[in-house]
Amino acid sequence: MITIPFKNFLIGRVLVRENIEDIRPLHEAHYAETETKYKHHTVAVNYEHMAACDEAGTMRCFGARMVDSQQLIAYLFVYISPSAHDSSICATEDAYYIVPEHRGSGLARRLLQYSEKRLKELGVDYFFMSSKAPIGGPNIGMFLETEGFKPTAIMYSKAL
Repeated sequence: MITIPFKNFLIGRVLVRENIEDIRPLHEAHYAETETKYKHHTVAVNYEHMAACDEAGTMRCFGARMVDSQQLIAYLFVYISPSAHDSSICATEDAYYIVPEHRGSGLARRLLQYSEKRLKELGVDYFFMSSKAPIGGPNIGMFLETEGFKPTAIMYSKAL
């Protein structure tokens, strides 16, 4: 597993099954910041499903830990799948979260760049990211554009 140091962080792949207890508090904080604004359901992440997808190669989790404490402080989950429209392989962000006290440190950019490199090594052709700004998350649109992403769609959600 490739891990790179950045400031006082270690960035690398996070195996879901082995790190559920490290991931869980970040999910809870992330969901409290964004998902509760539009979902009627409480957080009940299906970690067994996520671990199975990770093991099957259809999901990857990349993350950052503090060097000294090994505490997980950021993650980027992506699903990987063949396109239904052509011969390309696509990675679609499921969740991207940096704990608030480490935002602005450059970690978000490094984690994204690390993830892109690993996805490219896996044969991914396109990487899709989203912004939760309309519902209270940080607006990462300009950040993504500085990293070469282009706006291609606006996603809407409706509770049924």
